[in-house]
Amino acid sequence: MVKILFSMMVLLTTVAQAQTPNTVIAGPYGVPRLVRNEGGQWSAPIQVFSNAAEIVYVPDITTPGWAQWHAQDLKTRDLYFTYVYTYLRKQRATVQETIYVNIHARHVLVVRFLKPPLEIDLRNAPPSISNTVANITKIVQDSVAHYHGPSLNDVRRGQNALTLHNLSVMKEREHQDVPAIQPPRLTYPVSPIYPADAWTEKISGVVTVSVLVDNFGMPTDIQVVKSVYPSLDAAAVQAASQDRFQPATDKIGQPISMRTTIDMRFQAQ
Repeated sequence: MVKILFSMMVLLTTVAQAQTPNTVIAGPYGVPRLVRNEGGQWSAPIQVFSNAAEIVYVPDITTPGWAQWHAQDLKTRDLYFTYVYTYLRKQRATVQETIYVNIHARHVLVVRFLKPPLEIDLRNAPPSISNTVANITKIVQDSVAHYHGPSLNDVRRGQNALTLHNLSVMKEREHQDVPAIQPPRLTYPVSPIYPADAWTEKISGVVTVSVLVDNFGMPTDIQVVKSVYPSLDAAAVQAASQDRFQPATDKIGQPISMRTTIDMRFQAQ
């Protein structure tokens, strides 16, 4: 069981951290307003548990992209993993962990920054842990059940076939004029929501965010490069995370990842 869970662990390239300002944008009192998922995309967190000491969140694990990434392991091995963000009320701080859940065996492996992994048997776990995992698992199962797109294996097979095709195209174009690399193009812009505090204070300005657009046209690794005000910055990042793009293409027309910038204008009346 432990070997199976650890084999999933090596698939994750980003190590979970205990205090992670780069994966959390906090609001009043340090409560998370935006968090990153394992793919680096920002989303509003989903609350899965709460008591007097803490509030537990996960990223938006209901998106088709998240379901595609996890559907195969869930359907074939009863396994999934996700980031978990625990807001500690007293400290007003957020702790990030990664959990690897085996639904059938009712085991959870928790990966924590600078600490050894912790394996938990849900049958003997405190209600706070078992209820949290049960709520997350319900969301994951619903998300995967409603996903009907290609699996990751389908995508990889398509990419391999496309690579062979591109090699053939490259040979054909060796002595032809090669078009320039085309940058990503915004095809579905999302307007930011004006935060109430900035609106009340009549704070205006243009927030510039840098977005890494992947080869599927999805925004990842969103960074604020021109800041105006914390809540406006967070609203700009949230809007950019929902934008959709036509991905950049290389010299043979193959979609590639490329960074672009977006200006988000806020004008208080």
